[in-house]
Amino acid sequence: MTQLNELTITQARKGLDAKEFSSVEIEIGTGALKIPVENIIINPNPGKLIFFSQNEDASKFELIEKLAEGTVEKLPYTPIIALGHNISYFIDEKKFKLFESDMLDKCEDFYKNEAAISALNSQKIIHSLSFENFTLNLTYEFSRKKNSVSFNYHYEVSSIDKIKEYILDFRKNINNAEAFMIKIIGEK
Repeated sequence: MTQLNELTITQARKGLDAKEFSSVEIEIGTGALKIPVENIIINPNPGKLIFFSQNEDASKFELIEKLAEGTVEKLPYTPIIALGHNISYFIDEKKFKLFESDMLDKCEDFYKNEAAISALNSQKIIHSLSFENFTLNLTYEFSRKKNSVSFNYHYEVSSIDKIKEYILDFRKNINNAEAFMIKIIGEK
């Protein structure tokens, strides 16, 4: 691998004036770096920073808000162009009311007859709803193995004040997602 890189650099230098080509930048990825903090996983990636919890616990949500706000305060010159809240629910098939129980079979029969597909294993419906301050991408997934509803609240941001305001919307978005889930499954 090193020999190939040296050969490529040598060939590139021959094609350019030496003054124009004096250094090479190399980016090395960290892989899947995950930092646990009180059962919250902080997952830094190129271009984004993710705070993750698998627990529906108000104290964990508050900690995520504090970690996010603290990160923004510690890095005031880091450009932030978007902020998002992702909330997902995995649901037992018996509770999932969004689709009629025979809808998957009807779709399967249609595609078997019309497109000669042997089996339909899942359906995914995505709604993208644009509001004044954010876009809500709502994804319903229904399959023979799992059912889920995912909420992605996406905010484009332009100032540190807006970033802090939208971080605090996390709790409101959780409450809205829970209220929606109660409507489609009858309980959370």
